[in-house]
Amino acid sequence: MMGESLLEIKNLSICCGDRVLLKGGNLILKRGFSIGVFGDSGSGKSVFSLFLMGLLNSDRFSVLADRAQFNHNDYNFNLLSKNFSEWNRFRSNYISLVFQDSTASLNPTITCGNQLKEAVFKKNKRSLKSLCI
Repeated sequence: MMGESLLEIKNLSICCGDRVLLKGGNLILKRGFSIGVFGDSGSGKSVFSLFLMGLLNSDRFSVLADRAQFNHNDYNFNLLSKNFSEWNRFRSNYISLVFQDSTASLNPTITCGNQLKEAVFKKNKRSLKSLCI
């Protein structure tokens, strides 16, 4: 249903040792909408993206939030979870990331859209239209 919260993050703070990298971040992503993350160099875009993917090393980074929840149909996932298999399920079915050096991730001879379609078709073996949220 359009407009329901797909992702909700409240009061997110990320630290590395004594250094605060992100403080009091909030995000609500509604079903059917898209967002872009932008900001100055060093503003926390990459750290936030790595948090969303569950790729922050818990030995180095501490993460606190009042809420960090992903909800899609009957699947609910707490982004503060430390369950490795649940993170793998979330990453393989619901989220992905193209790192800043896109030349290392993407083929420059194929359009980005076609590369994304190919990944979706190979992973899910169903139409792209049925996967849009």
